[in-house]
Amino acid sequence: MVIMADKKNMSIMELAYEILKENEKSMTFIDLFSAIADVKDLSDDERESIISQIYADFVSSGKFIYVGEDQWDVKGRQAIDIWDKD
Repeated sequence: MVIMADKKNMSIMELAYEILKENEKSMTFIDLFSAIADVKDLSDDERESIISQIYADFVSSGKFIYVGEDQWDVKGRQAIDIWDKD
């Protein structure tokens, strides 16, 4: 487990990965983004200014997978047959 001070210094994608791993189940992007923003202590203006870029980075990353029902997870935790899901 990574301590809070270390999490604050992680990149957003590293932090997203850690949060999903620690959560031990899939999450919606909005819930995940809220958790990231809370750890990073982002203001409402900062949240609004970066959410689109974070979503684009998140979707294009090879570490995460959409598992349906607006849920995302770390790729390694899901069965291979779900990797091709639209």
